[in-house]
Amino acid sequence: MHPKPFANRLRTFASLSLADHLALVGVTCRLLGARAALTALPYATVRRYFARPHRRPLQVADGVAYRRRVAWAVRAAGRWVLGDRPCLAQALVTERLLRRGGVPAHLRIGVAKAPDGRLLAHAWVESEGYVVVGSRTSPARYRELQPLAGVAPKAQSERAETLDGSPASSLR
Repeated sequence: MHPKPFANRLRTFASLSLADHLALVGVTCRLLGARAALTALPYATVRRYFARPHRRPLQVADGVAYRRRVAWAVRAAGRWVLGDRPCLAQALVTERLLRRGGVPAHLRIGVAKAPDGRLLAHAWVESEGYVVVGSRTSPARYRELQPLAGVAPKAQSERAETLDGSPASSLR
């Protein structure tokens, strides 16, 4: 890595609050764990691990703010530690953190055909109609694959209202 960009990143990190430092360190550890698990274990095993119920769920007062904070931390830490092809590790960690906070989250995996004929794959997380990590165009660009039977987490109950105040059932 070139010294100047590293120095800029270090200055940016040093300027963050203690809460931001702790969030980034926690997310970085989770991302590294996800990447290592995806490298060493079958996907179904990793998916079940990340989908397991939380022993200590968080009480989040503002789901929208929490969703934004998780997205920021996962993207920022991912740029530092994951390099290329970060989407699946980021999606696993994002979904887990959002669900821990009681925010509905759904990991999606899709495929698309590149102009040169190669098969492309991508993972993203949707929450209450928004793409949290992964490109906003992912749902339109990639054809979603069906989840593996017995691997995806059990659906959480939807919140009573969406961000615009409409009933959650209108999202289905």
